[in-house]
Formats: sequence, structure tokens, C-alpha cells
Amino acid sequence: MNKGVVKAAVLIILLVGVSVVCLAWVFPGRMTGGGSVFVPSENMSVTTNGGTDTFRVTHGFEIHCGSDSNPGGPGPNNLEVNWPGHRFHMDNLTLGHCVCNSNLLPPRPPSAGFNEFIGAGTGKLDGAEGASISFHFTDQGEPGTNDTESMIILDPIGSPVLSFGTTKLTFGNQQAHGGHGVPACNK
Repeated sequence: MNKGVVKAAVLIILLVGVSVVCLAWVFPGRMTGGGSVFVPSENMSVTTNGGTDTFRVTHGFEIHCGSDSNPGGPGPNNLEVNWPGHRFHMDNLTLGHCVCNSNLLPPRPPSAGFNEFIGAGTGKLDGAEGASISFHFTDQGEPGTNDTESMIILDPIGSPVLSFGTTKLTFGNQQAHGGHGVPACNK
């Protein structure tokens, strides 16, 4: 084999390895999970059975913390939200702000550098492009019974179609994962 080709291959492998390590330092972590909450429709901009019954909102995700130079963080970033008669699929995370909030329980096990994910993005609502979401997820330890979420989803013309404040998960778990060399978030 040509020595020049071998040297080039080794150089490429080293550059890719250094890039991955640098990304781990620049982007401090990610959050994964999902679950569901039951919210009263009387506080919602959706109507179900007369507008006063509670209904289930489910979500699943993998989202990455952003940085000053890339607020949306590296991909992949996925978030899906479903509720009666509707579905939202995030295509683009525009904000992924990860915080160690001392007013919340720590996110362990495993330990991570944050316990609160404040995010925003754009995507599709019922298949139509141009919808947006703002959300807030917490990881307050295992087994997830103290984890919370809140969100606002806007349709393509900017009208709210789903909106609820901080609510504990009824089912599920949200898990913060720390990045390389990021100190643990302890209370």
C-alpha cells in the first residue's frame, strides 16, 4: 500500500477523533426520554368533549444542549408531541439551553451537568410546515416521578394550539446525560 495513502488515512482518523472530542467539550450534554401528562382542556386552546375534560399529552425526544456558537446544539434533535386529534414533529431545534437549577432535584443516576432543558424549535403540526414550539423539561432523578414539562405549540400562523404550564409527568422519564468533562449538577 502507498505510504502517502496510509499517512492521509491516519491523518483523517486523527482529525475525526479530535473533532468528536472537541464537540463533547463544546456541547455539554443531551436529554432523552418521554412520557405523558394529563392536562385540563379548560386551560387549553383545544376543545375536547365540551372543553372541560382532562386529556393526555404524550411526548418523546432526544435533544442536545446548545452553545454560544450553536444555540440549537448538534443533531440529531428530535421531539414529537401528540394529543387528541393533533401531532407535532420538531424538525429543527433553534434553542437548547441546559441549566443546573439548584431549586430542582439533581438528575441522578447517572449524574449530568444539568437538570433543566429550556428549548425551542420549528416543525410540522398535523403535517403542515411552519409550526413552532417552546418547551421546558426537567430531570429530577429516578424513577422520573418528579420530572416536569411545560410547552406551547403554535400553528403556522402563530396561534397557540397547545399550551400548559409546569406539570409533573404522569408516566415516563426524562434523562439528562452529561458531556465529556462536565461537572455534575448537584443540589
